[in-house]
Amino acid sequence: MSNTIGSGNDMSYLFGGASSTKGASLYDSLGDYASLKNGSAAKLYKAYYAKEEAGSKEAKNSISTTEKNAYNNVKSAAEDLSSAVDKLSSSSLYSKGKFEKTGSNGEKTESEYDYDKIYSAVKDFADSYNALIKNGSSEDLSSMNDVTIRMLKNTKTNSSLLSQVGISVSKDGTLSVDRDRFNSADISSIKSLFNGAGSFADSTASRAGVMKNSAANKLSTSKVYNAEGVSEKEKSSDDSSNFTATV
Repeated sequence: MSNTIGSGNDMSYLFGGASSTKGASLYDSLGDYASLKNGSAAKLYKAYYAKEEAGSKEAKNSISTTEKNAYNNVKSAAEDLSSAVDKLSSSSLYSKGKFEKTGSNGEKTESEYDYDKIYSAVKDFADSYNALIKNGSSEDLSSMNDVTIRMLKNTKTNSSLLSQVGISVSKDGTLSVDRDRFNSADISSIKSLFNGAGSFADSTASRAGVMKNSAANKLSTSKVYNAEGVSEKEKSSDDSSNFTATV
């Protein structure tokens, strides 16, 4: 029996049923084999999984506009708190001299320390602290909650000393300063809380620094998405494209 079928050893009969399931299967198998042999399949698989991995990383590094605003609020409050602590750490703030001390009713009395200036610095500290606690406790920023809790615990630990200088700690952890009680406080008690390494103000500033850096890092490494799921970068690019097309 001859092995030659038709002219030129034509083997098209093997693929004559390409429209059939068997013919298509044979085509697919030969195609897969060729792709594996020349490496094109490997390149496709690599490209596909690289895209999948990139998409996964992008999802992990994405934040909403709401989160972005919350991180900015934390960063701003932390900076304000650090600035307030710097003022309280100045030795010149506690220099002796001839000053006046102003009560809550506006009445002034003589003082050898500038209680008005010290009170103003402590009030700024309390206001900035309260803002940071509020923003750090946001449900949108779970990553900040742990540091915020540690800050609240540190404040609770020092609540007795704070009370001695007219500063009370409310149930939500915020601070309030009673001016008359503050004016009656001994200057050494005020300095022990707000001046020097290891003081209440110093430890609070350290935690504020952690929160500031964490917020800044999150803002610099994340892509921000709005409510429609479009990133600010993509939106800017789309707007630019539209402008160019219009021109």
